[in-house]
Amino acid sequence: MPNSLNEQRTLAEARERVGLLSKSLPTIIDAGSFRTKDGDICSSKAPTIALSFRETQAWRVEEFARAACDLIERGDLVAGIANVRHMMECCAAIWYLLETIEDHMNSGIDHKTLYERLGQLFVGSKNIFPDMPRSINVLTFIGKLDKTFPGAAKQYDRLSEISHPNWAGSAAIYSKRTDDNFTTHFGKDVRDHSSTKVLALASLINSLEVFTYAYNRITDHIPAFADACERSLA
Repeated sequence: MPNSLNEQRTLAEARERVGLLSKSLPTIIDAGSFRTKDGDICSSKAPTIALSFRETQAWRVEEFARAACDLIERGDLVAGIANVRHMMECCAAIWYLLETIEDHMNSGIDHKTLYERLGQLFVGSKNIFPDMPRSINVLTFIGKLDKTFPGAAKQYDRLSEISHPNWAGSAAIYSKRTDDNFTTHFGKDVRDHSSTKVLALASLINSLEVFTYAYNRITDHIPAFADACERSLA
């Protein structure tokens, strides 16, 4: 559990941000709402696919973030950090979607490549469903994010190091040797994990900030994006 004022405040801020997301989770998309500047319904499916991917990630982000706060608060630090890591991947994926939309709007809509990219995002599979598009590696998402937010990749690497069964996520969390290196004690509280908890919660808060910005920015782009998609078909 948080055992310092800094940890308590950071956890409270994280919970507040997650709570705002929980209250605003999307529940429906109406394809008929995407219209051109002339008022015609957009026949391109790209806006619907893009927003469908965004909304599914919103639900993932909320679930991972909420679970991470619960786990960290009750002392299940490794499980909590693993959830923060998963959440960061989802946030980076939404940033990737934002850049995909902006790139096509700036350079001109290429439906073939746009649909391929959106298909990889929304219905991609790594190796379980061979008939589906090849999913995009999460490290690609993190790499894109790091170009705009330097340090994001390093933060992700630190979360990954603890999430994996390496020293940082195993011995450094659950064991501690005596000064004479003769006896080893095991448990969740044999070490001071204050800095690790702050890292996890700060990463969660930073990722939610990125997600919120990218989510809202995509909303701003949708009218022009839908119109550009329709004009490119014509």
